[in-house]
Amino acid sequence: MAVADQPGGRVLADGDGLQLIPSVVSFHPSGDVLVGGSAKERRLLDAQNTVYSVKRLIGRPYSSYEVKQAQERFAFELSEGPSGGVLVTARGETYTLSEISAFVLRHVRKVAEEALGTECSQAVVTVPANFNELQR
Repeated sequence: MAVADQPGGRVLADGDGLQLIPSVVSFHPSGDVLVGGSAKERRLLDAQNTVYSVKRLIGRPYSSYEVKQAQERFAFELSEGPSGGVLVTARGETYTLSEISAFVLRHVRKVAEEALGTECSQAVVTVPANFNELQR
């Protein structure tokens, strides 16, 4: 994540000094939701409740080949939503892929606000070039 507050911009780091924030969300037994590096550390410890790589599934129907492949690889539970989309279940709660992504975006905003010492109300989010219109 970066801020354009000087020519060329500058990369921001989180409290642990990480400049890249993994898009990983872990639902801790305590009820806390961990995001980024701390969540990534839990992938092996609590694989069923640590969610990652959802960007690959956004906008895809549950019946798609990509989702079937993901179900074979991921330890966390995927299910079909009412509109045919993909849902994730962790610690007994069900989330849409957008909700999982929102945890990551809120974390990024928090990191930026802490680094800048001010509220962030605008952002630019990049989208992979191969995303179709529904995935965007």
